[in-house]
Amino acid sequence: MALSLFMAQFFGLYFIITSIVVFLRKKDIYKISEDIIKNKELTLVTGGMTTILGLFFVLSHNVWINGWPVIITIFSWMTLIKGVALMAMPEKAFLKFAKKIVTKKSIVTISFVMMVVGLYLLAIGFNL
Repeated sequence: MALSLFMAQFFGLYFIITSIVVFLRKKDIYKISEDIIKNKELTLVTGGMTTILGLFFVLSHNVWINGWPVIITIFSWMTLIKGVALMAMPEKAFLKFAKKIVTKKSIVTISFVMMVVGLYLLAIGFNL
């Protein structure tokens, strides 16, 4: 349970910090996202780093219980799957998928969801 609380604090803070940055720098984040999509080398490196992080999360917290800790597990698996997809997806398929996902509206929407989930995880992690 101590690890789950730590991970709730970690993910909660990360989600809140990231969403604040996105809200403050929407145009820059959108441009960076477009640039990453167009640069296959950077996409591969980003995928490798994301895979390493995802493996760390999944191996340290793979808790499938009925309760809030499963949120951590789901985000851990999402991180791992995203990393592998960034490395393994054929370039044309990746570009087609990424262009549908990376829009100004979707970036703001995802950031809002991250903020809400982050606040929830912080409340649990810091027993607020």
